[in-house]
Amino acid sequence: KLYERNPGNPLIEGYLGSSVALAARDSNDSRVMFDNAIKALDHLKHAVSRDGSNSKLRLLRAYVYYNLPESFFHLSEKASKDFKFLITAYEKDNSIFPEECYWQILYDLGVCYERMYDNEKVKKVWEKLLKVSSDPKYKSLLNVK
Repeated sequence: KLYERNPGNPLIEGYLGSSVALAARDSNDSRVMFDNAIKALDHLKHAVSRDGSNSKLRLLRAYVYYNLPESFFHLSEKASKDFKFLITAYEKDNSIFPEECYWQILYDLGVCYERMYDNEKVKKVWEKLLKVSSDPKYKSLLNVK
């Protein structure tokens, strides 16, 4: 309803796309799941095209890309671009989201690089994560890998 009243607002469209993605994830019908995933991506791409410097939109889109099955959608490279944008934005202004979110983005960027078989970039981003994070969860996760 909010999007219908404000179709020109990129943030509202971004949240609509994210909501449609959640509906896709929770569907029991594979056709509905796929159709909703495509609709979600269309909304998020459109929203970001209208406000590409909006960190909230880039975060929403990155995690939709990241969470879709790689075997069907092959979006790790696109997710990695949004994650890199967010890392740069955070390093310029660390008030845009919590530090813990920054750490998670670094970890997830490494996962994207793993999916793309770029071990050199995986190592580089996770070394950075281990330097900046005080959360023992990442040390534990990365020692296992």
